[in-house]
Amino acid sequence: MIQPHSLSRLNLVNNYRGLTSIVATIVILSVLVAVLVLPSIAHAAGGDGWQGLVPSCGGTPTEQPGEGGSTVRTYTPCDTCHLVALIKNLLDFVWKYVALTGVALMLMIGGFQMVVGGISGSATGHQKGLGTIKNAFIGLAIVFFAWLAIDTVIKFVAQQSLTSGTPAVPFLGSNRGGSAATDDFGSTPSPQMGFGPWNQLKCTKLKPVEVTTRPPPKTAAPQSVAQAFGSGCACQTSPAAVAQATFGSGACEGINTCHPLIRQNLENAARNPEGEALNVPIGGDVCVDRRLSAFSAPIQEVVTRYNLDPEYFQAFLMTESRGNPSAVSPKQAYGIGQLLVPTARGIPEFRSQLAGMTDQQVANWLLVGDNGVRASGAYLRGCLNRFGENRRRAEACYNGGPGANAPSVHCNGQTTNVMRWECPYDSFQPNGTTCWGTDGVGCRRNIGFQETRNYGAIIQRFESQIEQGTCRPMATPI
Repeated sequence: MIQPHSLSRLNLVNNYRGLTSIVATIVILSVLVAVLVLPSIAHAAGGDGWQGLVPSCGGTPTEQPGEGGSTVRTYTPCDTCHLVALIKNLLDFVWKYVALTGVALMLMIGGFQMVVGGISGSATGHQKGLGTIKNAFIGLAIVFFAWLAIDTVIKFVAQQSLTSGTPAVPFLGSNRGGSAATDDFGSTPSPQMGFGPWNQLKCTKLKPVEVTTRPPPKTAAPQSVAQAFGSGCACQTSPAAVAQATFGSGACEGINTCHPLIRQNLENAARNPEGEALNVPIGGDVCVDRRLSAFSAPIQEVVTRYNLDPEYFQAFLMTESRGNPSAVSPKQAYGIGQLLVPTARGIPEFRSQLAGMTDQQVANWLLVGDNGVRASGAYLRGCLNRFGENRRRAEACYNGGPGANAPSVHCNGQTTNVMRWECPYDSFQPNGTTCWGTDGVGCRRNIGFQETRNYGAIIQRFESQIEQGTCRPMATPI
């Protein structure tokens, strides 16, 4: 017969052994969790490139000095290759860390159930623990084969569809280091994809995107009006000097440069070449049928007196005002021919008639349709005479004003005689040379004479429409 104190001692020993087993199990499983779970968290959060969940692309651009004082910012854009790599990384993460961590936790639970069942002498608890462990391994096998199948599909898709020359253009092959391959044209291929050891997926040989930031373009030094356009454009205040202004006085085309409007335009152009047009046509680009029919008589008189092509002169008036005798532009040009007051005062045929008028009286005179037609024809003939019947230069003279046909500042050094209005640039290249004849990279556009460059094309189109009968502004042909 076993004594009570012997039973008590036996229970104490069994309890001690049970507690020791529980503690040992907890310690072992804690080590497993520390080894499996914690590295996964650090791995996903702190990984670099493909080793983290998110592939290395985009990010902060790197900067390097370029040619001509420019700064080149380089970065690698994210594309289809990186999307496939991201999916692959997520699957790897689920398999390596989430699945294995879950199995470790199930093993912990199963082991705990077995220990508790053993201590309590419960066969059911022991069997339940064994079942949990068995299910853990079955689940692990299912997840593994599912991961392997999906991973194989991803590699198959990457190989079959992402090597077709589309923007993704991954390259499927082993990644064994070495320099980037080049294509038949000697250039580095677009983003490519490679598999490293066994099943690692990387986006390699990526072609970086460069964004060049250039310094402000260089411009010509400011000049005085006389330096920029010649002494003939300098303001001479004496009435005799103003009265003698003709088209032979140089780039200023016989306009009184003492007038505030003209003087300001010339001073602005001298400080900031190439300058800008003195006037902007407001007629638009639609040839309006029969708009000029009310002015058949003065138009007939003008084209006969000044030997102008009838269709050309009608197209000219249509471009300036769309045939509107009451038109007033934001730049204070008046009437059907859109002339400025100082321009009208400089026309020899009307100089004496307008000499005693105020500027407002001259503006009102230009708003009378017949006067506007005659003044416009006279000034156009003067511009044609001044530039040897060259229509484009005559049109620039009429629209651009003083200085438009002066030699270009920034398109210089050429064998051709480039005018200010013709030069499409308002600066030099970053290295200080002319932009003329280049692709214009780093050059500032000459927007001051953009309307003048468009002006001639509109006149030509209207003239063609008038000749073909698709726009017939006259009541009867001349």
